[in-house]
Amino acid sequence: MTDVNIEHQRDTKRYVGFIDGKEAGFAAYSENGTHRDFFQTVTHDGYTGKGVAGKIVGRALSESVQDGFTFTPSCSYVEHYIEKHPEYAEHVK
Repeated sequence: MTDVNIEHQRDTKRYVGFIDGKEAGFAAYSENGTHRDFFQTVTHDGYTGKGVAGKIVGRALSESVQDGFTFTPSCSYVEHYIEKHPEYAEHVK
């Protein structure tokens, strides 16, 4: 497994994954009160197939639940991630 360092960049509303100090991908969201809409997930060229997006989205959803947020999976990747991880389904609005 590839080691991905994930940062929550609240100012830009993104969870960003880094491999060896380089940005490998991100999950972007908008926020309204206690609700987040995850609308985009990107894995940069050269980092696909390494599980980067899954690690980023997993962290983003886990922290969102922990912090009391509900969410909308507008991004198809996030939607599929939730289908494979049904523990997040009750937090979808």
